[in-house]
Amino acid sequence: MELAGKNVLLTGAASGIGAALLRLLCTQVAHITCVDVDGPGLQAVIAALPSHTASITPFVGDLSLSVTVDEMMAAALAQMGSIDVVIANAGFAYYERLSYWDWERIEHIFRVNVFSPIYTLQAMQQRYPSGGYTVVLVASAMSYIAIPGYSLYAATKAALDRFAEGYRFDVGPSVHLMVVYPVATRTNFFQRAGERVPVISPVQTPDQVAKAIIRGLRRNARRVYPHPLFRLLRLSMLTLNFMRYWIQWVGLRQFREWQKRQ
Repeated sequence: MELAGKNVLLTGAASGIGAALLRLLCTQVAHITCVDVDGPGLQAVIAALPSHTASITPFVGDLSLSVTVDEMMAAALAQMGSIDVVIANAGFAYYERLSYWDWERIEHIFRVNVFSPIYTLQAMQQRYPSGGYTVVLVASAMSYIAIPGYSLYAATKAALDRFAEGYRFDVGPSVHLMVVYPVATRTNFFQRAGERVPVISPVQTPDQVAKAIIRGLRRNARRVYPHPLFRLLRLSMLTLNFMRYWIQWVGLRQFREWQKRQ
């Protein structure tokens, strides 16, 4: 795909991978509607952008609500006229022992991480029934392997991955769907997940992930694995399942140590 002249809708743009994508895309595309629930954070990222050629439009809203997604789509179309690329990056995690009884807490993470990107994709289907657009779903390495402490987060990312796998059969080549599988990334993701959360290895920077996403867009990739070690690990997991158990054992040790500190 040639990015020049494209109109992009980017969610989760106020920090981390989304902010890195905004910084890189702002000199490569025509228009960007950038979305986040953190209004001041979003404005700060936009204010700090280097000189750019793209027209930047912020949209602030809670994407766990379908009405907000509707408003976001309407605002993006009103500002840009059309949408060529959707990058569904917004998401968050809990790091916890799942010992509570709380429907709303469970529902909220699924609304943001799963329902919102799928509903956004459906909105694109309604607007462009013949296809011709690209949707990027930012999943996680935990789509493949769950780490102790992240059971709900891993479930949401695995759900997104399985959805993408099935959805490709529904739409065929008319819609380009790309799924991204970052490993742990140096953002405020871990601080938001819980107190004194241990960082999982390997670790990469938001810029590394953003650059991998842009490379994937340029070559029309179906799947993007930003960290080379995880690409190798994924291949090894296909034949050497003990790697899965080893990673989970390391994660379990970290999780137990974290529990003792609470």
